[in-house]
Amino acid sequence: MFRTIFSHLTLKAFQVSRKRKVTLVILLVLLLVVLLFRIFGQPLLSFEFGRELFSLISVALITNFILNLIRLPIVSGYRRRNKLSVDQKDNFILGMNALTLLATIIITIVSIFPIFGVDVVGFLTVLGLFAAGFLWSFKETVTSFADGLTMMFSRNYRVGDYIKIDELTKGIIRNIGFRFTQIRTDDGDTMYVPNYLIMNGAVVNYSKAMSKRVSVPFTIPLSSVSNTDHFEDRLTKAIHKEFADITDPEKMNLRILSVSENNIDLSFEIPVSTYNFRVEENVKKFVYTNVIAYSNDKRT
Repeated sequence: MFRTIFSHLTLKAFQVSRKRKVTLVILLVLLLVVLLFRIFGQPLLSFEFGRELFSLISVALITNFILNLIRLPIVSGYRRRNKLSVDQKDNFILGMNALTLLATIIITIVSIFPIFGVDVVGFLTVLGLFAAGFLWSFKETVTSFADGLTMMFSRNYRVGDYIKIDELTKGIIRNIGFRFTQIRTDDGDTMYVPNYLIMNGAVVNYSKAMSKRVSVPFTIPLSSVSNTDHFEDRLTKAIHKEFADITDPEKMNLRILSVSENNIDLSFEIPVSTYNFRVEENVKKFVYTNVIAYSNDKRT
């Protein structure tokens, strides 16, 4: 029993990162400082503004500490159920962190009214007059904020997913914030994309796709392809030999897109078990190399 109590007090019973432990220790130290200041700092608290400011700081610290204690078993249990290490974060954990911070800010702001004696009705009336203009001026920020909170608890996009935002931007989601989503592109760069662009734009999530496919379009002279079945069979065997670990020859196929007087437009479809930018580039390069070789063979 005593061992269990000690384990909980030292946070050993929870899956907590070192950073979170340090945060809790800092909050606890600050709360002790507040308590000592309450006892020994009476001269400074004799001023009205000093008392009000001290009360506001106390509310912020106590609120954040209590919310972190509530968050602790929830996130720890979630990590155990999903077999996540203490340093791993996914959407749910990011969402809980964001809600903890957001709730602390809201409660602290609300506490300003009774602490400083602000007229709530009058304040809300004035706020209402400027609310429309504020929302219009910062509509993209407000939209990104709301979309970021939605994404944190969404199953459509998760940390670690491989996505395509436009024809040129592909990468892995590394972090989801209130305003921006951090993406590591295939070139190794870090990109920050506004959340509203992801939530409202045309985004392909390759990690969610049941069938991952590389399409390789190309055009060759009609004279180079006397037999499309033979051409398809040759490409299929070559691709599967090169990428045997991620391809299935039974699922590859050659599509005829269009035929002109001298040329034929084709597309070779290659389902792959693992999809990312490097795989796509390597497969395309290999197909194009074989198409050129096949075309040259026909000429000679």
